[in-house]
Amino acid sequence: MITMDEIAKMANVSRATVDRVVHNRGRVSKEKEREIKKLLKKYNYVPNHFASQLRLGKQYRIGVIMPDLQVDGAYWKLPYRGICRACDELVANNVEKKFIFYDKYSVGSFIRAFDNINEDSFDGLLIAPVMTEPIYEIIKRLPSELPYVFFDSYLPRIGSASYIGEDPYGGGFLAGKLMNLLIKEKYTLIAFRLKITDFHIDERIRGFKDYFIKKRANIDLKVIDLDVINREVQVYNIIKEEIEKSPHFKGIFIPNALTYLAALALEKLQPNDKIHLIGYDLIEENIKYLKAEIIDFLIDQRSEEQGYKGIYALYKHLSMNINKRLNNSNIYLPVNIITQENIKYYIN
Repeated sequence: MITMDEIAKMANVSRATVDRVVHNRGRVSKEKEREIKKLLKKYNYVPNHFASQLRLGKQYRIGVIMPDLQVDGAYWKLPYRGICRACDELVANNVEKKFIFYDKYSVGSFIRAFDNINEDSFDGLLIAPVMTEPIYEIIKRLPSELPYVFFDSYLPRIGSASYIGEDPYGGGFLAGKLMNLLIKEKYTLIAFRLKITDFHIDERIRGFKDYFIKKRANIDLKVIDLDVINREVQVYNIIKEEIEKSPHFKGIFIPNALTYLAALALEKLQPNDKIHLIGYDLIEENIKYLKAEIIDFLIDQRSEEQGYKGIYALYKHLSMNINKRLNNSNIYLPVNIITQENIKYYIN
């Protein structure tokens, strides 16, 4: 790729003169302007906006709003690592981050995370909006010029925000297909979810259901909502009751990182017949039970990459001086199907 310095040399002018023509800042004779534009077109010159912003010393403050790292079996450490890696790579480009953590299971905590956004003077936000209902009102209150990117959770009807992550409906549909490959006869399935409004989890459940509807499979699917408190006890008791009363109970789907709770219950209960378990995310506890063959499949939504790409999406937007919200720039990451046999290729 040709550089501005090379164009300047060919036109026998200074680099600053070429820069003025590229950015239409005048103070160049018409004859020289025509000559430089001809060279720019001939060699298909593309301005390096990143480098120019770096020379100007522009700083970018990115606010990262996400759940506490320890919840959900420390799942949130995965995107956190990707965010930190991207910011470390961009430190020379004057990118700095500030984490604002919230309690994933407290609406008040989620709302308070946005209280001081204006005072902090952020240039952009990277948000994990796991609570569906509050986010619509929160977004309305954000400054109109403030760009933001969603990761982990997709939300409908917010067309101005970019989203980086999995197609949740497709992930649930895939889980249904995997379960159907494991079990052929008539059977009962349980899918667990938490009693909070979480659109992307609901979409996974919907995709899971729709697979069996499409296949007209002879199943009894029970979707059971869990309270936030005492989830381990609830999961154990529900699975125990189903084992005792239903001879056709053959499978469990967990649409998030809490797959290990069902695995722990199965480990304790030791059912006579195999109960297949499919879930999400490469956290330590899930990996342990996958290796022990209690979990059959884990769907990896590339959580670290979500955080990494989210930072770069914001940086690109800001450094290109786009004076409008990010729009129609969703990045849907492919998922990985993880088994006992291939897990070693996905962990350090």
